[in-house]
Amino acid sequence: MSKLETERRFLLKNDDWRAQAAPPQQIEQGYLSVARECTIRARIIGEMAYLTIKGFITHATRSEFEYPIPKEDARAIIDSLCAFQVKKLRHHVRHEGFLFEIDEFFGANAPLIVAELELPAENTPFPRPDWLGEEITADSRFTNAWLSKHPYSTWAAAQRAAPLSGLCQRLGLTAPIFLAPMAGASTPELAAAVANAGGLGALGLGALCAADAQAAIVATRALTERPFQINFFCHTPETPDAERIRIWQNHIAPHFAHLGALPPQGLHAVYASFLEEPALLELALRQRPAAVSFHFGLPAPAQLAALKAAGILTMVSVTQPSEALLAEQAGIDVLIAQGIEAGGHRGMFDPARDPGYSTLALVRLLAGQTTLPIVAAGGIMNGADIRACLHAGAAAAQLGTAFLPCPESGASALWRNKLLDAPATQITDSISGRPARALLNHWHTRIDVPNRPPHAGYPYSYDLGKQLHTAALRHGEHGFAAYWAGAGAARARRMDAAQLMRTLCDELAQA
Repeated sequence: MSKLETERRFLLKNDDWRAQAAPPQQIEQGYLSVARECTIRARIIGEMAYLTIKGFITHATRSEFEYPIPKEDARAIIDSLCAFQVKKLRHHVRHEGFLFEIDEFFGANAPLIVAELELPAENTPFPRPDWLGEEITADSRFTNAWLSKHPYSTWAAAQRAAPLSGLCQRLGLTAPIFLAPMAGASTPELAAAVANAGGLGALGLGALCAADAQAAIVATRALTERPFQINFFCHTPETPDAERIRIWQNHIAPHFAHLGALPPQGLHAVYASFLEEPALLELALRQRPAAVSFHFGLPAPAQLAALKAAGILTMVSVTQPSEALLAEQAGIDVLIAQGIEAGGHRGMFDPARDPGYSTLALVRLLAGQTTLPIVAAGGIMNGADIRACLHAGAAAAQLGTAFLPCPESGASALWRNKLLDAPATQITDSISGRPARALLNHWHTRIDVPNRPPHAGYPYSYDLGKQLHTAALRHGEHGFAAYWAGAGAARARRMDAAQLMRTLCDELAQA
């Protein structure tokens, strides 16, 4: 039998409901599929048994196809085919004409208790008994399917804290932690590891063509069913200035000469903007990730409208109130508040106008001017930092440098070792043509000197910088590398991504 099931879920404040409860039923169910889009389970309730297929529509509403099957068949399916199982007692409590089903989990999910209320529609009004606690309908970690794979007894204390922000609930996260996209250092393995641990994974696709970007998304989906974001550069394309390029090449030429090389005669735009690449929009619409984020500016109105029509959450990095206002007026869903502590390129719309707000100052400022969810980014390295951002008004925190030492990251061994051994950082626009924070090296001490000429513009300077680095590598010289890192680099820790996520959640719980 098929039907639409609309159900809202809640935690409980106390045990006062027990006095009103009818004798409970014991329920055992095993899952053949626990994908977000579709779950398939076998269930035994007393002497009855069912095979049930549920399709996700919204967090509250699902399509349900349920069929009675022999109990012995259900027993065999659960025992032999279902690696993920849930056991619970179901209590029925009637309150002012509404029937609350209260599931008291045992085994690996004890002592969790969840109340469910089936309604004709999501917005149907209903009475709230005094014992009813926080609503968790949009928090997918409290679904039976999720609990079958991630038993409540294994959750860190921070993961048990409810509710998560509405943004985290919408994304189905179990921890308020976003991985920073980090073009050049993000990998499918890192994105999947963070996603599988309950955070939002990320792929920085700004440096890739559409075909390579699609391959990265496909590879990530092979490693996780959990949500992740993809990120694109959205800078306004610059027209190359031949005279400016010539002057900058002359400034860099002695460093090429020292390496026995000649500077390139022409420079190219090594990274395309989302604004000028229709294939990137087509890719996003075809792949439909949980979220698409933008760096250096906003997509065109038609591009943003297409993403929103496809149900994709849209996010943009902002560094000041004026950028946040433009983003909100354009219809962006989420603001990533990127403070000056951030590693790599911050997302200034105009690199000549950088107010230099710290992460916490920017979060507090934006929290007072917008109702959009805010994700804090920049210099966040541990659970205490995350807690401070949440207290300042952020819905989640985005971490990049903290994950660079992980073996799953795309950072080279030299990059990781320098990050851990010599973590001093400085901002320069010499490497790429845009201000970016990197580990201190020759770019800061030999090229970014007082009274140097203006750089060649973004991303033409980056083309020259990459070629200088390549020439240096031929001589075993690594001082011209772009080892991006945030101001908190000295607090980076060497551990794999899953362990780091567990550590962050434990620290968050204790902060």
